[in-house]
Amino acid sequence: FASPSPDAPNIRSAVCHGTLDDAVVAELEELGQWAIVLNGCLNTNQTKQAHTDNNEPFLMDASCALISCLDLISSGVSGQPNMSRYEPVYSYTAMAKRDLGDILSKIDEIDSLISKNTHILNCVESMEKQQSKLCKDMGLLRVDTKALTEMVYRVFPTMVKDPIDDIWTIEDVFVEHGSNIVLTNGIAAQKLLSDISREAKAYLTAIRDGMNTLTITPTCTKDKRAVKSMTRFCGISKMTVDFYSFSVYIALLMIMVVHRDTLAVKSSSVVKGDVMILDLHRDDVVKAVERTRMTLSTYCSFIATNLDRSTKAMQQYLQGKAIKNVIDKKKYIQQHRIS
Repeated sequence: FASPSPDAPNIRSAVCHGTLDDAVVAELEELGQWAIVLNGCLNTNQTKQAHTDNNEPFLMDASCALISCLDLISSGVSGQPNMSRYEPVYSYTAMAKRDLGDILSKIDEIDSLISKNTHILNCVESMEKQQSKLCKDMGLLRVDTKALTEMVYRVFPTMVKDPIDDIWTIEDVFVEHGSNIVLTNGIAAQKLLSDISREAKAYLTAIRDGMNTLTITPTCTKDKRAVKSMTRFCGISKMTVDFYSFSVYIALLMIMVVHRDTLAVKSSSVVKGDVMILDLHRDDVVKAVERTRMTLSTYCSFIATNLDRSTKAMQQYLQGKAIKNVIDKKKYIQQHRIS
């Protein structure tokens, strides 16, 4: 697994993508049965009962042993090995965490540009006068990054770990395995996060590349058109970041609902009795995610070339039944001060 041989990357990739999950689980089960026999449970009935009662602790011990072996191998040190800083890179959870980290940082950067750049702020204020109702409605959707971060940490507990200072433990392996199962059953939410990450990066890059256009004094028709286009493009920056934040909120809600339904038997503190999803039906949340992905695609595709079409798509989005259900739930939580 950790060797420098040409085949090692393929093995690591297969493990990270879950291809070898069944084989590994079978191996651990055999180790668990073997441990039961060593404990003196030689009678068939005793063995069966002991396996039923004590299988999970033995699996944990066996898993710890295997993880320890990987630590020893990856450290390359005999005697006193260095603890490895390994963390999954290609798993569903790892990809979702990367997308979420990128999105939250991009939202903060766009907010910073709006507040610190007077030219962009003037564009935003001008747009709020032209599209007062839409801007107001979108502002009500906004979920601040602090609240989103708290949701992210509840959904993905391993995201709070420092990649440099914190050791990746066996408990983290099991936690991430559970979230991988959830994401495979809620792939639409992961796709939405990926879409938001890509669009937020593109939008921030476009603003940075073009905001100097706002400072020039147009001397010809081409310059006037460029300034007007960039003014409108920057003017909807607040509306755009409001939409990004709400889209992340919807994606996280879906992940929590899928977690509730998929891991109901092993319900954890992540979703157990959570008022945010207590009365949300999975089909409604799935529809909200699908509608959000479609609107995000249309909105971002025409944001620079046909702003009227983008704003029309947003107006239609706000009228969707599934979206209204999520908005009502969000209002309820805010009114009762539930984070």
